[in-house]
Amino acid sequence: MLRKWKMFFVIGTVISLFIGGAVKAGNDITVMLEGNKISFPRVPIIVDGTAYVPYRSLFEYLGLQVEWHEKTKTITGNGDGIHITFQLNNHKAVVNGNSYELYEAPQLVDGVTYVPIRFVADSTGRPVHWEDSTRTISIGKGISFNEALTYETENILNYETSPLHQAMGFTLKDIDGKNHSFSFDKKLSKPVVINFWASWCKPSVDEVPALKKIQEEYGDQVDLITINVDSDLEVAAKFVAEKDLNYLVLYDADSDVGRKYGVYSIPQTFFINEEGAILYEVKSNMTENELKTRIEHFLLTD
Repeated sequence: MLRKWKMFFVIGTVISLFIGGAVKAGNDITVMLEGNKISFPRVPIIVDGTAYVPYRSLFEYLGLQVEWHEKTKTITGNGDGIHITFQLNNHKAVVNGNSYELYEAPQLVDGVTYVPIRFVADSTGRPVHWEDSTRTISIGKGISFNEALTYETENILNYETSPLHQAMGFTLKDIDGKNHSFSFDKKLSKPVVINFWASWCKPSVDEVPALKKIQEEYGDQVDLITINVDSDLEVAAKFVAEKDLNYLVLYDADSDVGRKYGVYSIPQTFFINEEGAILYEVKSNMTENELKTRIEHFLLTD
């Protein structure tokens, strides 16, 4: 059930798979689908930490009907309530009519179009796991978008809060260069909400007013930590000043902390209880009312 709850928030986010490294061939990467190894006409590639594979093979493995529109250089995939569209060299992706910005655009390499593997797999409701020791991407059995949507509609206020895993400590600088360290191996004084975002990401920008309001109303009950992943510190600092942000903003340009947390989408928000366990995560932006509702239920179940 928890996977169904999480799936609803995957659709319509900025998605990537953090593996680390610059652009390179992923000759040593193995891709598994429901326990079976799958192969591609070309080896996977890694673009700024994002794993890419040839689009047609991936779509077909996942049961999506795929079309290539030469005139617009557009790829579409359809199946079981899912309609995915993205365009070569375009950072915009569309899932079921909603437009979002990718970390890295689809790439043309030696005449073959590559797409971010986790974007496609997770959009179909399939859990995706990276095992660093074996360099393996495992794609699990999924649920349909309609099934996930039905589940969320029927259980909008009935969140499942079994801990996903223990939060990991980290040290980052704020916009002014001051170090901030966080540890989650001891009992916390109050719950923590961690939000990953970027100034270039429209869903992140849209979420700012809600976060400011949450800080005003719940700052004494919850520690709100936001982590910016802009590549340019000056751009991030300018945004913080212009928006007069009233909450803590840390800077993670290399996505080191993002990799620790398995972040492949922004905005992405983690709700951590006083025991340091991640109760749940939201992989989309939230309105003020949505965020308040989640905070209230988070506090009740903590």
